[in-house]
Amino acid sequence: MKPTLKDVAKLAGVNFTLVSKYLNHSSQARMTPETRARIDSALKELNYRPSASARTLRCGKSRTIGLVCGDLTNAYSAHFANLILNFLRKHGYQLLIAVRGPEADCAALDFLTDRDVDGLILSGADLPENYFPKLPTAVYDTSVSRGSVMNPDLGHSLDTALARVDGRITGLFFRNSAWSGAFQLAAHRRGREAEVRILPFDLEARAAELRKVCTEKPEWILTSGWQTLLMLQDLLGDEFPGYHPQLLVHANCRGPFMNAPEIAGVILSNTGDMVRELCSMLLGQIEDSGTVPGNRLFPTVFRPAGSPEFETLKTRHFQLT
Repeated sequence: MKPTLKDVAKLAGVNFTLVSKYLNHSSQARMTPETRARIDSALKELNYRPSASARTLRCGKSRTIGLVCGDLTNAYSAHFANLILNFLRKHGYQLLIAVRGPEADCAALDFLTDRDVDGLILSGADLPENYFPKLPTAVYDTSVSRGSVMNPDLGHSLDTALARVDGRITGLFFRNSAWSGAFQLAAHRRGREAEVRILPFDLEARAAELRKVCTEKPEWILTSGWQTLLMLQDLLGDEFPGYHPQLLVHANCRGPFMNAPEIAGVILSNTGDMVRELCSMLLGQIEDSGTVPGNRLFPTVFRPAGSPEFETLKTRHFQLT
């Protein structure tokens, strides 16, 4: 027979209500560390598993957060999701993930909201304005302007990077990212001839788009993401050996590919710090009904090739930051 809360309370030698408050992370659950240890020991001994649906009905919260993110076969998307998962676990929440894709962002959102999540994190999601969820929501690196919005602070980094550009530059971005707009503004301020190209998520289609860019031969290319950088480097070496553009890179990583002489600099941010800030913004909305959604910019830095900071990116093994 499945153990009940009363069984746990009896084994721990405490009141039934105290066990319930302990499981629901109630701020009113005032108890000594020894009492917490007895309850925890009883839960483990009885292998007690609370009913998620019953807890949601009782407390009005599922203690589950929904994440809409990119394809998890992409190492950075998986890294990003794992950092969020670890942060939420420390705060008593679990994570439910739906992967976005072409024409699939609304379906991913529906999947999560149908499962009674307490809040949502949207990374690069492309949603119609009238489709925005009514739940507490934090969004990152997207043009969506509702909820708690965190975007990379790209103005100074891009301005510094584009100061080095002495020819035509093409920026390669994914749809609905904050990067493309910031790139166009920085290029305008610097008086640079610039073009934005939106890359598809599908790798074959992305390779075809990169091939078109190489055929047009801009003097400079700004590429977003290490995977796109590697694809571009392969194309340049295999199919366009006589074409040598200067590359500006946004990639939160280190690796041997940073040794390539065509890389003129890298724009970086710290993903771990960003995730902590993003999740804190969301949990603040969920746990305090008086918290007002806000907009924040997360710092980025430009590391020019040849600088001591850039040299630290040239590691023997690939590392995400």
